[in-house]
Amino acid sequence: MKPTMANIRITSWIIFTILIGFVVGAKKTRARDFVMADEPPTPTEPENNIAESTTCSSCCHGMISQPGPPGPPGMPGTSGIPGVPGDHGVNGQNGVPGYPGAKGDQGLVGVAGAKGEPGEYGPPGLAGRAGPRGPPGLLNGYAGATVGSHKPVQSAFSVARLTTLTAPENSDLVITYEHVFANIGNNFDSITGVYAAPVPGAYMFILNIHMASTTNSPYVKLMLNGQLQLAAHDYDYSDAYDSTSNSLILELKKGDQVWLQLDQGNEVHSNSNKYTTFSGYMLFQTFIDTISTEEVPTQQ
Repeated sequence: MKPTMANIRITSWIIFTILIGFVVGAKKTRARDFVMADEPPTPTEPENNIAESTTCSSCCHGMISQPGPPGPPGMPGTSGIPGVPGDHGVNGQNGVPGYPGAKGDQGLVGVAGAKGEPGEYGPPGLAGRAGPRGPPGLLNGYAGATVGSHKPVQSAFSVARLTTLTAPENSDLVITYEHVFANIGNNFDSITGVYAAPVPGAYMFILNIHMASTTNSPYVKLMLNGQLQLAAHDYDYSDAYDSTSNSLILELKKGDQVWLQLDQGNEVHSNSNKYTTFSGYMLFQTFIDTISTEEVPTQQ
């Protein structure tokens, strides 16, 4: 085992103490021998003559003298071996916290993070307000195109509900109809409630809905191929019986589908009075691919 500094110091101190003890013992032995050499031998006396022997010793040797003055101080001794280090003291108490420092300067702008993923599409909103009126159209129209010898296509329908309809709480519901006023061209399916455009053209659609409850209001959307085009909504807790309507013109391609859709958790009312109705008809057929732009007169 490797000796440590403390062990070396203790061993040196023990050796030094033993040497000092030898030196002091030797000096005491020489002093005693010196005193005994100067004194005459003391005769052996009986124990009962102790006082007399003491008096004789006083007469023979005289009175004991007083100690002489102290001698000069001796030379300083060599430094002793350093003592063993003391134990570590107890730590002091923590000081009082200092005051907050001044606010540092603003750091540099960090690097822009990666672009996040697009969020999910939200539900379609309600139809907005009507826009401002547009400029006047052309002063003179143009003649409609003809396709061979076929007769012009005619298409119109008008249907009504005879009962109240309520949509589920978690999904919309396509409105169907029990009564058919007219279905010219048979392009409206009363079972599915869907109208299919027979040819490209401009089409007019009109809807009317009725409310008969202070808790379940009607919110009906007109859909084109699954996309919201407009809506009608009647909401009044103070008036249980009320009706509202809406209409629009759509330019459709052949096969485009149009229907009314009741929003989830809503209700439309009807009975034999046929309050809730849906109608549509073709205004005219369009032949955009057969008309030259030179035939369209410019606005004066």
